[in-house]
Amino acid sequence: MKRKIFSIVLVVSFSIVLWGFVSLSRDFFTTVSIPVSIENIPEGYIVGYQSEDKVEVSIKGYGWQLASIVLGKTNEFMISADLAKGIQIKNTQNAIQNNPWLASNLVVVDITPPNIEFEVEPADTKLVAVRPQLDIEFSPGYGLISQITADPDSVNIIGPTSFVNTIEYVNTKNLSLSKIENEFSGFIEYEPINKIRFLSPGCIVRFDVQKIVDKTFDGIQIIPSGVPPEQELSFIPAKVDVVLRGGIKILGRMSSNDISATIAFKDALNDTIGALLPKIEIPENTTLVDIKPRRVTYIIKQF
Repeated sequence: MKRKIFSIVLVVSFSIVLWGFVSLSRDFFTTVSIPVSIENIPEGYIVGYQSEDKVEVSIKGYGWQLASIVLGKTNEFMISADLAKGIQIKNTQNAIQNNPWLASNLVVVDITPPNIEFEVEPADTKLVAVRPQLDIEFSPGYGLISQITADPDSVNIIGPTSFVNTIEYVNTKNLSLSKIENEFSGFIEYEPINKIRFLSPGCIVRFDVQKIVDKTFDGIQIIPSGVPPEQELSFIPAKVDVVLRGGIKILGRMSSNDISATIAFKDALNDTIGALLPKIEIPENTTLVDIKPRRVTYIIKQF
């Protein structure tokens, strides 16, 4: 029984191979889309404008030949710039000789488009800023307590002068993060830009996350500013309490000395309601929630 099954499998396998061989030995017709690559460019120059990035090549040949093209390694349709500069128009049929992968026993029926126009222009370099692109979802009760930074914060780019001149910054690829509640540091590649090459592949993006809390800082002395020598500006009350929101570790390291409250003398002169709102200066990465009291009265004395 086993020998019979083996014989059946052998016959079927042989039939499939024979059928495939016969089929692939016939003439077939296919159309393939091939990326265009410009070669023989002068040193220090690069291709800027290019009318088409791909050509559609219609080919006739044996099945096995076409299969090797369609299923094999990615080919490029090479067009020679002949070491010339400026705008050029090249006939795609004439470029067949630059593409040995189009074997002589293959028949090229048609190439679309018939011509490729491109410009060979000087290559240029430029240092541009890096902008991290992040979608961050924090865990409940947590939030960002630092700037989002890129290291390095700039990158050298190289490309055609006409392209480079239009670029002021480079984005990283977008990264989505969820349930974040700790410091983050990770490598992110730059978002590709047509015709532009980066001299480094990406950057390290960093930011810090902490549990967000509120904290009250009592007794912040209000300091008058811009008071003329012959006058005095005093406040009632002379101190305010300030409520800040921020990372639990950041607020835990802070004291009232890290916060300032000021009122300008000119604001008192221009006041029409008899009470002033202090200007509060707070540390970076914290948020002002409240001032108690919101406004204070004042007295101007003349000496």
